[in-house]
Amino acid sequence: MILHLPDLLQKKSVLSWGQSTDNLTPQSLIKYEVYLNEVLDHTFVGRGQTILYGTAGMINVFKVIAVDESGNKSAPATFTIDMR
Repeated sequence: MILHLPDLLQKKSVLSWGQSTDNLTPQSLIKYEVYLNEVLDHTFVGRGQTILYGTAGMINVFKVIAVDESGNKSAPATFTIDMR
């Protein structure tokens, strides 16, 4: 999974990544857990893009984990941005 964060000057981050694959779960049913600074921000199913807002004045850590229908989790894809 590769995270892209192109809009740093506005403190808004558009995270996008290639969809995860699984030998049993179709891509359209894979769940993504999106974390900001180690707190679960939201989850969604079947796509590879979301918008997060970092916290100005600190280092922000963005993390995405893919989860298949059986509950198996991928290794986290993590990206750190210094917004100080």
